[in-house]
Amino acid sequence: MYLLHSQGDFVPSTHSSDLCTALKAKNVSCTLTVVTGSGHASAILKIDGIHTKILNWLQTHD
Repeated sequence: MYLLHSQGDFVPSTHSSDLCTALKAKNVSCTLTVVTGSGHASAILKIDGIHTKILNWLQTHD
């Protein structure tokens, strides 16, 4: 699972880090990327370079 979260999101980034930790405890691969800003959901996709990060992750987890 690939999770994206922004530092200033109204939902604390600890929610994503806790989810990633719980997934790993169940042997589910998880990567968390926390980006600057306060974007939520699809707003994070507007950050420069994020599409490349997602594509690279997808290619390595094919």
